[in-house]
Amino acid sequence: MSFYACLSFAIISLCLGGVAGCLFCAGFARIFHKKFLKARISVIFLLLSVVVAFGAGGFIFIKNPAFEFSVFLTEKFFFFAIFAAGFLGAVFWKTVFPALIAFYIALSAFTGIALYSEFGILPDNMSVTLNKTFIEAGKSTFFVDSPENKSLAVEVYILPKKLLIPLPRVWYRVIGTVDSSYIDDGKNIRLSSDFSGELLPDENSKNRQKDSFFEKKIKAYREWVLKTRKNLLVPLPQNELLPSVYTLKFKRKTEILSCRLEKNL
Repeated sequence: MSFYACLSFAIISLCLGGVAGCLFCAGFARIFHKKFLKARISVIFLLLSVVVAFGAGGFIFIKNPAFEFSVFLTEKFFFFAIFAAGFLGAVFWKTVFPALIAFYIALSAFTGIALYSEFGILPDNMSVTLNKTFIEAGKSTFFVDSPENKSLAVEVYILPKKLLIPLPRVWYRVIGTVDSSYIDDGKNIRLSSDFSGELLPDENSKNRQKDSFFEKKIKAYREWVLKTRKNLLVPLPQNELLPSVYTLKFKRKTEILSCRLEKNL
């Protein structure tokens, strides 16, 4: 399922849950002769208009909507949870609704702070300088025997589609160099024998203290957020007069990252 399809289904599920909650309150008030907020009628029509808009937009902008709907059926428990959140938020609008908003804001802020503290501001361009025994990429320096037959290794992470928060979907960083003949087998490229770069702190540390329950949960959440990883290899130019300066350019499109190396004039 694409991210936009997941987002559309989630918004539709949330709105339908809100409509169901408002109708439940209307029926409850009618049966037990309780006071009913007339504003709920306006909310129902507003939510239904959002459902119609995203439903129509899905057929227009989502590729292969029939396939996306089949995937939606396999993830029915996730979307039912969102439906339930909308239902409870509409029924208990004084308590559950603000609690849901506060939780969403806190989750987005926590995730954003964690990602930006680890990756920094995602660059669109990065200066790359080739020397005989080392390569400078941005603020990092990678030592090599020779830049011949080497490639820059760009580590790319794609956020889970179910993580529907307002953050970039693709996160990346240049982590080192590797032989151009390296074949990405899905394993951590940092463990390759021909990799030149810094290891992650967790991989360098030998004496680890036992994590607390809270730390374990944070670590598990981080692993889930960054579980989709791949490596992009950017071949370095051959037979160049050294030192030489290039610009590594990144281009993002939703969940796709492309890189190219251009020589500075």
